[in-house]
Amino acid sequence: MEELVNAFSIVAQKKKNAKLFIVGKDFDGTEEKLKGLINGFVLQENVLLVGEKSEEELSSLLAETEFFVSASKYESFGISAVEAMAAGLIPILSGIKQFRKFVEDGKNGFIVDFSDKENAGRKILEISALDDNKRKEISLKARESAKRHSWGGKAMEVVRLYQGLTQESASGKT
Repeated sequence: MEELVNAFSIVAQKKKNAKLFIVGKDFDGTEEKLKGLINGFVLQENVLLVGEKSEEELSSLLAETEFFVSASKYESFGISAVEAMAAGLIPILSGIKQFRKFVEDGKNGFIVDFSDKENAGRKILEISALDDNKRKEISLKARESAKRHSWGGKAMEVVRLYQGLTQESASGKT
């Protein structure tokens, strides 16, 4: 999370009204450290630690935003990113293996190296400066990509697998 705030300090220097909402429970005890970074960079108006939100509050917040950013160094899957993509948000994610499984840089989202604060900040600024048509295109591709991970998408995989097996069985290939 510190790397994200570091990168966002570069963004806020160029875009004074840029906002970063950090949502979720402080499960690893980094909130005080983040507050120190936010105060050190004078980002109190730009970086908001909003904590845990109800599903309704989270939906409302997602409706107000255009991007989902995660500088995570580990995810077992990345469900929050997929959920954001399903809501049409453009993902800006670290390059960990789990994120690379469903985000193709520049196509349905973006992969950013947050360990280099300057480059990460510049890349976020470039992404936020994309024209409306390009952002809409990427948002639509993100939404489509997320469908593969929905229950309906997974159910269709099972149906296709079953159909393939029954066709093989009927033709005597089993």
